Amino acid sequence: MRSSVLVVAALIAGTAAESCGSGLYIIVARGTSEVQGSGIIGSVADGIAKEIAGSQVAPLQYPASLSDPVYQDSVAAGVQQMQKTLRNYVNNCPRSKLAILGYSQGAQVAMDALCGSVSFEGFENSTAISSSLFKNNIVAVALFGDPSHVANVTYDRGTSIRNGIFNRTSSSVQDCKAFSDRIVSYCDVGDIYCDVGDNKMVHGLYVSRYGAEVQHFVVDRYSKDAAMTRNATKPSSTAPSSSAASLSSTPTSSSTASPSAGDGGAGRAGERTSGGTRANGGFGLAALSVGFLVAVAM
Repeated sequence: MRSSVLVVAALIAGTAAESCGSGLYIIVARGTSEVQGSGIIGSVADGIAKEIAGSQVAPLQYPASLSDPVYQDSVAAGVQQMQKTLRNYVNNCPRSKLAILGYSQGAQVAMDALCGSVSFEGFENSTAISSSLFKNNIVAVALFGDPSHVANVTYDRGTSIRNGIFNRTSSSVQDCKAFSDRIVSYCDVGDIYCDVGDNKMVHGLYVSRYGAEVQHFVVDRYSKDAAMTRNATKPSSTAPSSSAASLSSTPTSSSTASPSAGDGGAGRAGERTSGGTRANGGFGLAALSVGFLVAVAM
């Protein structure tokens, strides 16, 4: 019986990956050392999907590693997959609406994909996606604990007033302005990565502190965008959207991960699957000092 359930679940997931959703397509980039899936921020994505009918949660498929491959190469792979996912889905579903959620390394991946790379030595030079091609589709971007956090910008949220450990180039900061009205980036004082602080606990508290706020932000952005679209479009009968094939992220109906006490207070995440809950190896990045991370980057 269990094997039959798994087969059915796989077929359902495959069907979702090949069609254009009627709701929001939510790309989720997990943090370092979290197992493939949505990670600790999956609960936020699931909450959004429950509020917006027809939504799909699509965990980004990338290493999310610190040492194998090294952090910089993992980020580069994530950026490539993020941009590929955006291009594929929008090309196949031109009227679609998307949201991007990113935690820690996943937050940097999201920002590098949208705005271009950081200026820190060892990172691949990433080119920002074309805002003119994707701005109408991407309705919200929500980030937590971004190591490339930029302080004192319009989309800055949380209590931090300092930049992260990896500084962004001036051109990257400029390119981000095209999406500034739909980005929120949370960083709190003491976070050892986005605030260059000395409190390892802070990095793992964003979902409990701001998860509900982010869920409301994304749903509100989607609702306002949908209302504007309705007002700008005359009623007409339209054919079903074309199929979206070969996506780099696989949509799921549920990808909830629940945090628990873990390394350095950053928490461990369990990925919900049809077979139960799997515990991952914890959030390894939060257990390391900034000095060690910099040494790895060199």
